[in-house]
Amino acid sequence: MQPRTLAELLVDRSEQQPNALYVRFLDRGREPLCLTYADTLRLATSWATIFIDAGLEQGKAVALCLPTCEDFVGAFFGALLAGAIPTAQDSLRSPNQDLGRLTKNMSFTGARHLVVPPKFESINGRLDAKILTRNNLCSSEESISPPIDGTTIAINQFTSGTSGRPKVVQLSHAAVLSQLQGIAIKLELDEEGDSAVSWLPLSHDMGLIGFLLAPALVRRHVSLIPTEDFVAAPLMWIKALSDYRATITGGPPSAYALCGRFARQADVDGIDLSALRIALVGAEQISRDSLEIFSRRFAGNGLDPRALMPTYGLAENCLAVTMPVVDEPPRFDRIDLNSMRSERRAEPAEPGRPSRSFACVGTVLPNVEVRIVDEHGGVLAERRIGEIVIRGSSLMSGYAGQAEPLETTDREDWLATGDLGYLNEGELFVTGRKKELIIVGGRNFHPEDLETAACTVRGVRSGRVVAFSINDAELSTERVIVAVESGLENPEDRVALRQQVTEALVTARLPIDRVLLLARRSIRRTGTGKTMRIDCRNRYLEGRLVELV
Repeated sequence: MQPRTLAELLVDRSEQQPNALYVRFLDRGREPLCLTYADTLRLATSWATIFIDAGLEQGKAVALCLPTCEDFVGAFFGALLAGAIPTAQDSLRSPNQDLGRLTKNMSFTGARHLVVPPKFESINGRLDAKILTRNNLCSSEESISPPIDGTTIAINQFTSGTSGRPKVVQLSHAAVLSQLQGIAIKLELDEEGDSAVSWLPLSHDMGLIGFLLAPALVRRHVSLIPTEDFVAAPLMWIKALSDYRATITGGPPSAYALCGRFARQADVDGIDLSALRIALVGAEQISRDSLEIFSRRFAGNGLDPRALMPTYGLAENCLAVTMPVVDEPPRFDRIDLNSMRSERRAEPAEPGRPSRSFACVGTVLPNVEVRIVDEHGGVLAERRIGEIVIRGSSLMSGYAGQAEPLETTDREDWLATGDLGYLNEGELFVTGRKKELIIVGGRNFHPEDLETAACTVRGVRSGRVVAFSINDAELSTERVIVAVESGLENPEDRVALRQQVTEALVTARLPIDRVLLLARRSIRRTGTGKTMRIDCRNRYLEGRLVELV
């Protein structure tokens, strides 16, 4: 019988192959810690007992504020066994700094129980919540089977918050299992040979669903690297792929470019990536350069460039919406820039014409449908740019704390994603975010174009520049701001940098009203590295961005 819930999935795997490896934890400077499926169920049962004894009721949320570690895996599945709703959040770094964020996030879900590492147990009494740690653990062999079914909410998942305040997506057991099955079919996952490596945070949909839950569906294992270890030593990811002969991994394009750009020959000696057949690329706009940098650097280490697979998804659909065909190289569509900006058409660019390339992110997963619609909800023809709307069996049940179950475009339950793109022969191309689109003089400009032009100036780094627009009520138009992080101390050098960025934008025939120089680390990013443009715009409007003069 097929598991109906994620708790049943773990119980089934523990019964069918108790001694099979499930999760390997790779912490820097420590011996790897391994959990079998039976180990995981025993640990989860102990956590479930803690939750029940602490008064956590079925159907209630429990906040998991933990790094990538065995406690996260145990507490996550323990909450599921107890019939509760695990809600993964970014791990605590400093209680004094993070307490406000934590309180606000818990209020979204109504969570009154919080799991933290033992070193942060002292926050007890500073939050209106029951604080739990691994110190509360005691061995328990008692079987726990809550009376829940596939329609019950399984997970609360925070969105990335790149285009506004993060929301909390509610995902049912049936939706998550449908997503896992779709991924397994689309990627042709092999129950005999596949294994994964991931550094993505388990508070992120790609890390949690793609690299903790998907391996369980196909009875395989995953090696997990703490995100902070990857940030400190990115090539730890590449070494783990080689050491464990991993066949599957994933990350944003910036992570691939980072490893490709900074890996020295001494770093790649002895690295073997010949086993890697799937390297998912997603979470942000995908450039050809980011993939080519990675491919060139590791071509001599057995990397097959066909392994790189640009994908598209969002938390509201659990994780993935589209993926390309396995064993096909990444493809990019070069379209005419003027047609895109003035007519919202994706016409193939003639040689010599201004153009822009977009990655093909593949076709839909099983049980998912995609349409492109205009501002009135009308379905657009191929190569017409509009909003991406989706529907299917892995859609969310709704947002936590909101009365409306779904933000749909019509009565047929099509979900408006807020993303822009177009279809061509059934394949999807994502062009940007609806809220981030810059409209000047009736022409549409994508912030990535302005940011790319700014990065041609020496000293301006990718990921350290954002473009956004603000409404000028007096002139009835949009004013375009480009914010650039800079470490320049000399005021004359700052004046020169502003002028150079302005000239680069004008030369590229892009609009610009103001270049704003900011101190380093002023531009916020999500846990997977996506630039938070709307957050930057909001802080600018509120006067909370400090300009360097």
